[in-house]
Amino acid sequence: MPTSKKYLSILLGDGACVFFSFGWVTLLRRWQDFTDNPHLVFHHFLLFLVLTILWLWVFYLCGLYEPRNLGRYQEELLVVGQGTAFLLSALCLYFISGVFEIPTPKTILFLASFLSGAMIHFWRSSINKTPHPAGGPGAPPSDQAVIIEQKLLANPETDGYHETLKKAALEGKPVFSSSTYEALYLGKVPVDGITAAWLLDRILSATTAKAFYAVLKRLLDFSLTLLFFAPAALAATAVACWIKIFLGGPVFYRQERMGKGNRAFTIWKFRTMRNDSRKTPSVTQPEDLRIPGPMRWVRRTHLDELPQLINVLRGEMSLVGPRPEQVPIANNLESQIPYFWVRHTASPGLTGWAQINMGYASTAEDAKERFGYDLYYLANRSFWLDVSILVRTLRNILFAKGR
Repeated sequence: MPTSKKYLSILLGDGACVFFSFGWVTLLRRWQDFTDNPHLVFHHFLLFLVLTILWLWVFYLCGLYEPRNLGRYQEELLVVGQGTAFLLSALCLYFISGVFEIPTPKTILFLASFLSGAMIHFWRSSINKTPHPAGGPGAPPSDQAVIIEQKLLANPETDGYHETLKKAALEGKPVFSSSTYEALYLGKVPVDGITAAWLLDRILSATTAKAFYAVLKRLLDFSLTLLFFAPAALAATAVACWIKIFLGGPVFYRQERMGKGNRAFTIWKFRTMRNDSRKTPSVTQPEDLRIPGPMRWVRRTHLDELPQLINVLRGEMSLVGPRPEQVPIANNLESQIPYFWVRHTASPGLTGWAQINMGYASTAEDAKERFGYDLYYLANRSFWLDVSILVRTLRNILFAKGR
């Protein structure tokens, strides 16, 4: 179906799931109250209508209705959205239950949250069974969209260009330039298509919103790092003992990485490779032979990155951002990839959009593709995007998806 209709159907479906969940759980819990006081039915109806609107608003802020997410069920964003909506609903109920003259439905909120989550899961899964072209998440089927290559946009007088636009518009099909399509539906920006004007407009321009986001991001980095520092220290102690037992030698190693403003800084990591493996800078390969078997789980769970929490506290890194490259590798890539320096306008992160979407870059071509993900993040960074990246990173850690 066209994107606008799909947007509306998903929005209404989500709202129906939330409202039905509150109504059904309330009916089971307060049937006797409704029998004795029929007017309570209308009061509950109004309250649940307010809560449903609140939930849909939170889902919107979490990105569940962004174009690139319309065609797929995103478990991580839904978890973030439901968790946030639950907390805001609890706060809301504390203040407004008296207005509706009903007992505060604490248990109802708890049970309805789980029920609505299950219903939305099955609802979104049922409407997203259409195969996606080229593996693109959320991309409309090829017969429901028109994608125009950049070379045609550069020369709009090309034969058939205007006829293609006219035909698509009259048939109600969405029309995308190839670069817009890739950015919206694949979550990355085509590196070959960017210009200085685009960078100035989307990334480099200073706004009040960006300044506020920077302050909020630093508060998030500092507070979360302090909150999890004690359990991280316990995990780090266990990893250090593991390294001593199975690898021997030094527990840590350090590297110079490229940070914000092209300033080099030192990071510490747990050593998971043999002593002679770090003499020259090189990227990690799949099933890298330099990593002994007992160390692979440390890499896959990213526990070797734990010492970098110190860099986060010092402000040299953020929890979320482009992953910092080794200085020689960063200099080399900057000479090969246009505008590669742009990724150094933001603080590097422990995890990032590129990290969760494609992982490590083993070749120069991989690095170029990963830079496209970095550009997408830099152009769209927000508090909610950072939260969703952290949630997906946690999932990757639990399922050991690192290298």
